[in-house]
Amino acid sequence: MTKIVAMIQVEDLDEWEKGFLTHGDLFRSQTINGQYDYTMIEADNRVVLCADVRDVDTFFKALETPAADAAKDLNGVFRETIRFFVLEKQFKF
Repeated sequence: MTKIVAMIQVEDLDEWEKGFLTHGDLFRSQTINGQYDYTMIEADNRVVLCADVRDVDTFFKALETPAADAAKDLNGVFRETIRFFVLEKQFKF
């Protein structure tokens, strides 16, 4: 598994969350392992998300589909704010 972290800014946090919670099929197509962890930051309508992904290439390809574009529009995501980070390193202590 690979961890992916995303940061986005949205028009309205409550509306974003309502829409986000309806996209289970889309997230399965992105090879996400059953859950997204996320937090919403009210100060500037930002969301930080984290997921375990089985296939990073498939994850990013699925983001380029019409279904993913429609979900972004439905959820009020400001596309220019989308940032993804693939966590490649670990520190175990």
